[in-house]
Amino acid sequence: MVHTLAKASCLQNRTEFWLFFAFFSAISALAVPIVTVAYSPSWAREPQARSTRNEYTYEGADYPPTWDIASYDPVHMTLAATSHHYALDTPHGIAAWNSTLPENRGLLYLGPEQRIFSISMFHQLRCLDIIRASLAVRLANRASYAETPSALDHHCMNYLRQMVSCRANDNLEPIAELKRDGSTRWEVIHVCHDWTAVYNATMENYEDHLKATGG
Repeated sequence: MVHTLAKASCLQNRTEFWLFFAFFSAISALAVPIVTVAYSPSWAREPQARSTRNEYTYEGADYPPTWDIASYDPVHMTLAATSHHYALDTPHGIAAWNSTLPENRGLLYLGPEQRIFSISMFHQLRCLDIIRASLAVRLANRASYAETPSALDHHCMNYLRQMVSCRANDNLEPIAELKRDGSTRWEVIHVCHDWTAVYNATMENYEDHLKATGG
């Protein structure tokens, strides 16, 4: 019995470690607006080069590989220790995480039939919030919570892992104190895509969708 409890505790600690690891590691991988089809997890197609075509039917695989945003200049981001602002389980922290997504949760409506898409940036933010909520439940019920991570937790962990690898951000980050936990210093400057342009374009798309559908 003792061995079984110890094994279960070890498994829970290992699960929580990897959830924390994915949550705090993947935040730096949110940028390029790669278009993905919403609500179609089994959808797959061959990679395509960026196209100069102006018109697509948005039926089947006939849609651009990326969302074309007119104003998309690089900007600088100095990393900041804002963990207190984006707390996992406080009302203020939850509101801050909710504010990372537009009003319509970052969905796009493209083509004559207003086909629904998402982009990688908002997919990642949604996944981070899902993992945040899962961690908050586990931390609040540490003594009694024994449920295994959900299929959605596993999906988000795997998706964020692949997106971090896909971005392969090669900015050098000085290690603050190797003997402790190998954490990096915060004042590193990263060159990023202008995320405000993505938010603005998403809201414009949503407003156009409401006008087109009478919503």
